[in-house]
Amino acid sequence: MVSLHKNALIQNNGDIGIQVRLLSSVGLDNTPQGTLTTVQGHNIIGILIQEGSHLQFNGAALVQGNGFECPEESPISCGGILASENSTVEFQGAGTISNNHGVGILVEQGTNLHLGGGATISNNSGDGVHLRKTSTGDFKTVPGSGFANNTITGNGGASVFCEEGSFVVGSLAGLSNVKCPQE
Repeated sequence: MVSLHKNALIQNNGDIGIQVRLLSSVGLDNTPQGTLTTVQGHNIIGILIQEGSHLQFNGAALVQGNGFECPEESPISCGGILASENSTVEFQGAGTISNNHGVGILVEQGTNLHLGGGATISNNSGDGVHLRKTSTGDFKTVPGSGFANNTITGNGGASVFCEEGSFVVGSLAGLSNVKCPQE
């Protein structure tokens, strides 16, 4: 378990900013007023979550400017966050995923994504949220969290894109450019 808080800066570390594997956990935790955890400037992906691992946004965190040096032959998708292989990504705080080259958040292979309100996913060159290969996107706001709905806008692709076999929980009402068979 790794907890990052109080102006933690993960920047320009080559291809991947943070890689979490093999049932490990990373928490981007509550930060004092005026501080921010930032993951930026990585060639392929800002945060890679794999093999049953967990990423949790508990406070203000920013994942931006990743994927701009992504080679065409990259074995993984480029952008902000990629989670696969039965992992989980949980937003219980005001996370921002923006200005990445590629998808904002991509989940696949049995992975669960919960956007509990207060998340902003904007201005990524690909889809804002892409659900692939039996993954689940839960868009229900966490009761009592103090956060309103998520903001997913201004992305180069769909705000939310669901491939066949993925599943959405909660309402996507209020989001434009949604491309999910469940609509």
